[in-house]
Amino acid sequence: MPEQQPTQQTQQTQQTQQQPTSKDDELVACITANDFYRIMGGRLTKPGFHTTPTYLAQVVLLSQWQFLRRGDVETNPEYKQVIPYVFFDRINPVNTEYTVLAYSRSKSGGEDRLHDKYSVGFGGHINPQDVPEDIDLVDHKPDNTLWQRQTLCNAIKREIFEEIDPPNVIVNVEDLYADGYTGEMTGLIYDPTNPVGEVHIGLVFRMRAANGITMPREDSVHKLHWAPMKNVFSHPEYYRENWETWSTMLWDHIKELPELYAGG
Repeated sequence: MPEQQPTQQTQQTQQTQQQPTSKDDELVACITANDFYRIMGGRLTKPGFHTTPTYLAQVVLLSQWQFLRRGDVETNPEYKQVIPYVFFDRINPVNTEYTVLAYSRSKSGGEDRLHDKYSVGFGGHINPQDVPEDIDLVDHKPDNTLWQRQTLCNAIKREIFEEIDPPNVIVNVEDLYADGYTGEMTGLIYDPTNPVGEVHIGLVFRMRAANGITMPREDSVHKLHWAPMKNVFSHPEYYRENWETWSTMLWDHIKELPELYAGG
């Protein structure tokens, strides 16, 4: 039986959206699979993290976003849900170790498949409430895509501050407005090998922390701490199977960062 296509009614924006009564009714930013594959042009040769900031920027700037009902796209590979995925890193000033802010997802979190899994990613779905107030997508869809990167920036800030009191960062999230849209945008994660990964795209951002002061705001964020990268996967608590898939894919990128070998 063919997938049911999202209706025009699901493409509401913040001007008309009612508070969702369930997770399935939440409106989330998506691009079509055709848009995604056209932009990437066959460059996704294997699942995982891809250091392609130029192409990542194109996902943000050249594709046509639409807000669809989450329940209509969770199992529909014709659409890719756009997920900002931010990691924080810093050098420990005491022992010069390179560390990344990590946590485990408690059972109070909304995604059952991620419970008790470690993660270094902060973020989530982009919603109509993240669209700038002066943008009207109901009666007039703007021709330029500035609203999409503004919306992405708003979503990143909202999601981070919902989950934690973030550490001060050397590169502020407002710098995502920069021309060219690169800066701290480091790549994307795509994993079509499973039903969940097939319908999501992770837009990966790096935030370099100026200090290590941070606290969780949500009960779902458990065991928040700065993890020494040299111990990842070698300590029993950090064994690979204890991490969510996207975070394990991101390690392949983090392991290549020169800071990891600068000291410690």
